[in-house]
Amino acid sequence: MSAVFSVTLAYLLGSIPSAYLVAHARGIDIRKVGDANVGTANVMRCLGFAPAAFTFAADVAKGALAILVARHLSGQESVVLFAGVAAIAGHNWPVTLGFRGGRGAATTIGVLFVLLPFHVGIMFPLAAATLWLSRNYTLSAIVMFATVPFFAYFTGAFFYLCAYAAALPCIVGLTTLARVRASGHRLVHQNKPVEIDKRNGNAGRTRSKRPRTFPVQKNSGNES
Repeated sequence: MSAVFSVTLAYLLGSIPSAYLVAHARGIDIRKVGDANVGTANVMRCLGFAPAAFTFAADVAKGALAILVARHLSGQESVVLFAGVAAIAGHNWPVTLGFRGGRGAATTIGVLFVLLPFHVGIMFPLAAATLWLSRNYTLSAIVMFATVPFFAYFTGAFFYLCAYAAALPCIVGLTTLARVRASGHRLVHQNKPVEIDKRNGNAGRTRSKRPRTFPVQKNSGNES
C-alpha cells in the first residue's frame, strides 16, 4: 500500500500547475498566450524573468519533494524511481488541468537533483550559462540532460541511476515532440505580441487598427 500511495502522491504533487497558478495570479490564462505551454519558458515569454524563476523553482521542488516523500514512505529504491516518473507525468498530464500540462524539464531536474545531487549541481550552471548565452531553452535542456548521465557514469555512480538519468529525459523529449508542431504553429502565426491590460490585469490581443478612410468631397462647381 505504501508503494501505491507514494507513486499516487508523487503524481498529485507533479499535477500542481505552478505556471498556471503564477499566471492566474496576474489574471492571465497561460494556456491561451504564447505557445500555450504550461511551463517556465512560456511564463518567461509572457510575464518576464521573476515569475518564470518562481515557476522554475516550484517545478523543481515538485520533483524533489516527490522523491523525498517516496523515499520516506516506502524506503524502496524501485518505488522511489517510479515516483520520479509519476511526478513528471503529473506535470505533463495533470489531472488539475484536464491532462494538458507542461513538458517536464524542471520537474525532471528536481527528481535527478535528489538522486544525483553532486552531478546535477555541477552541470546545472553549465546549462544555465547555455540558456543565458543562447536564449534557447531546448538547447540548455539538452546540455543538462545529455551530460548528467555520462558524468555520473564516469564518476562511479550506480549504473541503474545512470540509466535512469538517461531514460528519464526521454519523457520530456517525447512530450516536446508531441507538442512542438502545435506550439510552433501558434508562435509562427502570432503576428502580435501579448499585451496586458493594466486596468484589469488580463492578457488580450492587440487591437488591429482599421485603415482610415477619408470622405470624398464633391465639387459643387465645374472645373476650370
